[in-house]
Formats: sequence, C-alpha cells, structure tokens
Amino acid sequence: MHPARVAGRTAASALAVLAGLHVAWGVGSTWPLPDRETFSELVVGGSELPGPAACFAVAGALGTAAALVAGYPR
Repeated sequence: MHPARVAGRTAASALAVLAGLHVAWGVGSTWPLPDRETFSELVVGGSELPGPAACFAVAGALGTAAALVAGYPR
C-alpha cells in the first residue's frame, strides 16, 4: 500500500478514536484518569469542566474530520 494512503488511514483512525473519547467524556467518563478532580486539574487547570454539549460538539467535529480525511463523501 502507498505510504500516503497508510498515513491517511492512520490519521482518520486517530481522529475517530479522539471523537469516541470526547463522546465518553460527554457522558461522564473520566478515563484515563481516576476521578473528576484529577481530570479537571489536568484538562482545564482545575476550573469547571466543559459540559456534555461541548464534548459532543468536539466529537462531531473530529468525526467529520475523520470522514473527510478517509475520503468520504467521494
């Protein structure tokens, strides 16, 4: 397979995984961290975490980017 095609698939896969992670965060997961306090400290510097709508918006943008990088729609 051509290196550019491999790179495109790798990038699309990474964007899709990041979209899934944002969906998980939107429904309340703190993975890979143990609790909301640690998550808040590392992600937003201790201030209030973004709400689910923000997480889902980022997930939608990342999912769209993954589809476009993968070549959809043709």
